[in-house]
Amino acid sequence: MEWILSSLNDPDYRRLVDELVEARLAARLSQTAFGKAIGRPQSFVSKYEHYVRRLDVIEYVRICNALEVDAISAIRSLC
Repeated sequence: MEWILSSLNDPDYRRLVDELVEARLAARLSQTAFGKAIGRPQSFVSKYEHYVRRLDVIEYVRICNALEVDAISAIRSLC
């Protein structure tokens, strides 16, 4: 279980999340507006953006789609 918690601090995970934050900001969306766009509360967006909550793969892909980020390319960049 320890590796799951520590993965929130993994540089690769943080880079993926940072790309989502940059895309949201480039789209000029607040956390509140983006949360509404994806059907989630602002707190959900805040928690993953501040590395408090980990995104599962389905959430990650849906967020990427909403922000028009290529999820596959982002993941491939880690390899």
